[in-house]
Order: sequence, then structure tokens, then C-alpha cells
Amino acid sequence: MTDIFGSKKEHGSGVYAKRKFVFVRGQGALLYDSRGREYIDCVGGQGSANLGHAHPAIVAAVTEQARTLIACTEMFYNDRRAELVERLTALVGMPRVFLCNSGTEAVEAALKFARLATGRAEIVGLDLQPAGFPTPAFQGQKNTLLVRAFLAWIRLAGGEPSFVLKTGTTDLNLVAPAWGSPALAYGPGDSSLDHTPEEHLPLKEYRKAVDVLKAVELRNHPTTRAWMVILHTLYMVVVLI
Repeated sequence: MTDIFGSKKEHGSGVYAKRKFVFVRGQGALLYDSRGREYIDCVGGQGSANLGHAHPAIVAAVTEQARTLIACTEMFYNDRRAELVERLTALVGMPRVFLCNSGTEAVEAALKFARLATGRAEIVGLDLQPAGFPTPAFQGQKNTLLVRAFLAWIRLAGGEPSFVLKTGTTDLNLVAPAWGSPALAYGPGDSSLDHTPEEHLPLKEYRKAVDVLKAVELRNHPTTRAWMVILHTLYMVVVLI
């Protein structure tokens, strides 16, 4: 049997810090490791599995297409691709689409299309960071309507809230100073494990956090309604509007 950890250590690039989990299969929004333990998949294959794992319709479609034609470059016409671009243009309301398979390819194409459409070669960018330094960490106030709502609902859910200075919460660092609104980064679990190979979150804590977020957003007075800006596996940036 292959030594999974040893093989990756010896032959992998070493670019990604690995969590010591070996996932071997998935079903819907659930993942199962080599010991049979069940997890909720909050990553979704970086968007490639956003319809879930082993969906019967997707499995059937992929299997049928693999039997028929596994790939066809854009240098040639293809019947299924013709159907796809027709559906995509109808959905987005634009006359043309560019098909690609990575963010890098999409950005490169966008730059080239912009040059082609405008006839200009110069690219103007926006640097949100001070020259030579990372984005400064935002430190919010601890006694706002938003903070008090979270403290109350965390306690009602049986939690013990505490404040942690998170210097790595980039979304909050950018959004909160620009909008000038009460903001915080909320997340369950042990924050001392953030961005380490041992980072994990028990399902019970995850479900409790979902209940807290629903309570803050849905059950409070309209003036304390929170807009959930962006969701990650372990934290959520929240801005009061």
C-alpha cells in the first residue's frame, strides 16, 4: 500500500501546507477520510465541486462524454461545445463567451481582450497596499451594535465569546476602513490553530456557528441587520449596514 504522507513529502512540491487528513471519497456536501469519518466539505474543490460530490446526473454526463469524446481543442468545431456557448450567452445576456480552464488563463485573456477592444497597450492597476508593506490589520471597536449582537447570541448558543486580534483577515482589513461601518471577523473553533497543519473544526462547532449567524442576521432589530460579506471555512467577515 502506498505511504500517502511519505510519498507526498518525497515527491510533492511542498508548496501547500498539508492538514493530516486523507480524503478518499465524497457524497453530496460530505467528505469521508480513510478512517471512515465524515466531514462537511466547505471548500467545494475551489469551485469545481460546487454541485457536490458524486452527483448522479454529473457522474452520468461525464461517463457518457468520456465514452464519446474525452476532449476537443478549440481549433476544431464540436457539437456539445456549440450547445454550451448557446446556453451561456443566453444566461448572461452577452453575445460571446471565452472558454478556459483556470483563473490564470481568464486573467490573461481579459488583459488581451481589453487591449484588442481599446487599442491601448498600457495596463493601469490599483495597489491597495502601502509600498513595501502588507495591508495594515484593522482593529474594530468592541462595543458596537454588531459586536453586542454577536456576543449575546454566542452566549445563548452555549459558547464563550472572546476577542482575538487577527492580523491575517485581509477582507476585513480592506473593507472596514473603506466603508467606515462597524465590522468584525467571527468564527468558531480554536483560533490558535488557524493556518497551521492542525487546523480543524468539529461539526458541532460549525453548526453552532451557523445558528449564531442566522440569529444575528434574522432575529435582531432591522437596524442591527448584518451583511455577510464573505465566507471562509473558519471565519466570516461581517459589516453592519
